[in-house]
Amino acid sequence: MKISKTSIYAIIPIILNGIAWLYNNILFQNRVAGVEVDNVLYNIVFVAAWLSWFVLFTIGWIKDFPKWTVHSISYCVIMSLLLINVTSPSLGRYEPWGWLALLPLIISVLIGISVNGFKKLTRKLADQLNQNNSRILFMFYGILPFANAIIFDEVIDKRLPAIYLSLVTIIVVCTLIYLNAENKKVRNWSLVFGFFGTIIIAIFVSPHLEIYKP
Repeated sequence: MKISKTSIYAIIPIILNGIAWLYNNILFQNRVAGVEVDNVLYNIVFVAAWLSWFVLFTIGWIKDFPKWTVHSISYCVIMSLLLINVTSPSLGRYEPWGWLALLPLIISVLIGISVNGFKKLTRKLADQLNQNNSRILFMFYGILPFANAIIFDEVIDKRLPAIYLSLVTIIVVCTLIYLNAENKKVRNWSLVFGFFGTIIIAIFVSPHLEIYKP
């Protein structure tokens, strides 16, 4: 199986997202242990992950959403909506982001509309999803790292970084197989396992890990 350049672009945000959450959990464990932490590196990785998703999303708008950009839709839309009521003390934001959380999404959409037009682009995306149903599931791959992070929220177990790293690796590998494998069954099964498999593993493992108790 030959790995395409575009599939590498597709996994970069997933990897950066995984690294950001891993680092955040390590910082959280250090704070619980009373160790002084520095958020600078985490902020850099978090912003890089955030921007990489929106770069992919913008490229999708411009290029009629080729398959390797589809998963950015779920991340950019859902995370933008969630951040409206979220604060970011590590970034110096102590008030909810409000409408500012929607700004990157709005800019990306406006760029896409200026290049392709809204009607034409949404029609093409709808046609692609109708012709290939697997893209509907892949569209939600963008929220997988975040979904697993929610499942492991408040976990301070020392084994968690290795477990989460394993789950992110599975998501990355399944993404590469889906985007590069020639056999349709292999592509579809890798997609299903990457999505449902990682969530099931996370749900099964999380009750056996140490939870933070103030």
